[in-house]
Amino acid sequence: IIDTLLFNLLPTLFEAAVVGTVFWKLLGIPSIAFTTVASVVLFLFYTVKVTNTRVEQRRRVLDRSEDVGRIETETLINYETVVMFGRERKEVDAYDAVRK
Repeated sequence: IIDTLLFNLLPTLFEAAVVGTVFWKLLGIPSIAFTTVASVVLFLFYTVKVTNTRVEQRRRVLDRSEDVGRIETETLINYETVVMFGRERKEVDAYDAVRK
């Protein structure tokens, strides 16, 4: 987080402030300065929101994948036991439930 803040966020905000100052003071156009700074800030918020959403989706996919892999591994390792006790249908149902 510190690397992202130090090397990405702060320089971007600093550059937006400098550009806004140039537009306002040197060119005398405060509306463009406000628009520029607001655009950068909105883009940063949008980027953070989309990134957090994608991270959450990726975590859910990985969790589901781990569940499926765990059931596959347990079933294959304990195949003889599953067959011996006639639990094939229960294992298939549990596997189908996790995959959905």
